[in-house]
Amino acid sequence: MKKFIIIFLLPLLFLSINYLKANNSDSIYEKAEKYFNKKNYTYAALEYERLIYLTSNEVFKNQLLLKKSYCYKLDTNYQASIETLSRINFNALNIEMQDTVLYERSLSYYLLGDFKNAFYNLELININKMNHSIYLYLLTLNELERWDEAQQIFLKHIKKYDLDSIYQEIYSNINMKEKKYNVAIVLSHVVPGFGYFILGKPKEAFTSMLLNTLTGYYTVSSFIGGYYATGVIIGIPFFLRFYFGGIRNLKNIIKEKEMKRKIELNQYLKEKIIEINFILDK
Repeated sequence: MKKFIIIFLLPLLFLSINYLKANNSDSIYEKAEKYFNKKNYTYAALEYERLIYLTSNEVFKNQLLLKKSYCYKLDTNYQASIETLSRINFNALNIEMQDTVLYERSLSYYLLGDFKNAFYNLELININKMNHSIYLYLLTLNELERWDEAQQIFLKHIKKYDLDSIYQEIYSNINMKEKKYNVAIVLSHVVPGFGYFILGKPKEAFTSMLLNTLTGYYTVSSFIGGYYATGVIIGIPFFLRFYFGGIRNLKNIIKEKEMKRKIELNQYLKEKIIEINFILDK
């Protein structure tokens, strides 16, 4: 029995000795970082988790958890990265490390498409100390369609680097299409179907105008001819149906165009912000 216990405990003893030796040197990361450098992020994450399990040092554990989160992020498993970062003990972090963790959490939320949580975590970082985080902050604001805020912060940031011309290029056309869409809706209330022309939909415009003209003519003719019941029962309902139906359909087309425009706009802003980040980091 005694021999069995010794055999059972011997591997654990060697593991503890190796760990204690490694804990006093940089070699503790060696195996995990070999996996990491070879882009074998799954094995690197497992190795970091093994080290996390073995240590009771909160500072060291936080460092390992951060490294493990990098593995998941680079492996595009953003949810796992967020869950790993949530295990970090903030009380054992200095201010700089807290900002790093908040940034990494924001980035993972952003890459996951959860822009509200990305923004929430970025808000916890002092914007005056953001440095490279400012770009993620701008990207997140754009995704939340808070373009006015992003515009003000962006202008304040790039003024330090004399990049006003780039600012004008990026933000000059943001509201132009939105104004055009509003004009299309107003005109369709005044002249049924006319708003489709502004959207570049002549076929829909002619169809809507024709249907509204025919039903309108029928309704007016019914009243002029003394067929009041026909005008009320048939004419007015059909006219209103085509009138409001045309406006409703116009709004649906605008909604689709707006969604497409926002995706294209955010992609454009993303590319420009990353481009400026590259210029300033040179």
